[in-house]
Amino acid sequence: MTNIDEAIKKTSEEARGTVDDYFLFLERSISSFPSGDTELGEKLKSCAEENVAAMRAYVHNLGQAKDVQEVVRVQVGFMQSQFNRFGEQTKTLTEACAKAAADAVNKPFKNVA
Repeated sequence: MTNIDEAIKKTSEEARGTVDDYFLFLERSISSFPSGDTELGEKLKSCAEENVAAMRAYVHNLGQAKDVQEVVRVQVGFMQSQFNRFGEQTKTLTEACAKAAADAVNKPFKNVA
């Protein structure tokens, strides 16, 4: 292995370590962020954690690609999973918002009767 190959390998490993540290920081930040002890807050937090994990996996897979075809395959797979995830998260958050709104409207009337 030449000095250039060794330098490239070392730089690549350092970059992967830095990217992993960044995603770990994001994951810890999200998990420590208060949700307000509400269902909606917990769902938002869960979606954010899910999205960061998906992005971390995407970046890792992209870094492992050996050629342009593999890069395209990883990209297409990530985009498809993101569209599916977005649909699921939209449904989950819409339901949580509707429940929170209903609770907010009904709360003032709970003691009336």
